[in-house]
Amino acid sequence: MAYPAGVAFLTLAAILLSVFSRKFFFGDGAAGLMDFSELFYWGQWIGFWCTVLSLCSFALAAHFAPFPLISRRAVPPALALALCLSFLAFSIPERSNKDGWRKGAIGWKVYVDTKGRLWRERREAGAREATFREAFYGRWKTAEGATLVIEREKVMLDATEFSLATCADGAFRSEMASKTAIGMHFYRAGLVMSPQYKRLPEGRYPLLTYTCNGRDASFMAIEPRQLFVVLPDGTAMTFTR
Repeated sequence: MAYPAGVAFLTLAAILLSVFSRKFFFGDGAAGLMDFSELFYWGQWIGFWCTVLSLCSFALAAHFAPFPLISRRAVPPALALALCLSFLAFSIPERSNKDGWRKGAIGWKVYVDTKGRLWRERREAGAREATFREAFYGRWKTAEGATLVIEREKVMLDATEFSLATCADGAFRSEMASKTAIGMHFYRAGLVMSPQYKRLPEGRYPLLTYTCNGRDASFMAIEPRQLFVVLPDGTAMTFTR
């Protein structure tokens, strides 16, 4: 039963990989009125896994009833292997390249390059998250006794909460900002000419901005244990850990 099952899986795989091939499915690559990219994606991947199942079936059949490598019974396994290698070399669609499939953004090189880029982006995002967690998260205070607690997507300034829960269109944005960009927030507080800003060296500074109803609350790590904060009304405060 394993050998006939392998032939059945191989037949289904050949049909799917042929019908859902890029040139047959997308034609000249011109965009149509409807997007059928999902059908192409699933057709190709289901066809590939059917090929894998056929190879497993042929291997099982060969285990219980060995047959010569040069024989008619070896032809279907060879075709299955060829289909599998063809998919890996010339197809293997990756979802983030969806917009480029019809233009030929498929194949092992595109797939490997894309996965490498996504891995680097995830690693960089993790590094940024660690940087901002170190720069902002925790409990802060002013010399006057005001307290500031920063968590992920939530800031508490004494009894005032800045979070997505308190503002329907609220949003947090974190970035590494230049001294000039930081200066815009000092300017908003009327302190762009202050010694505190002027003595800052050129460089990149962690900046966390909370926007609600078009108004910003800005939190800047200007020193390892010092946070400069500009509230939506322009009030400036300096916190330390």
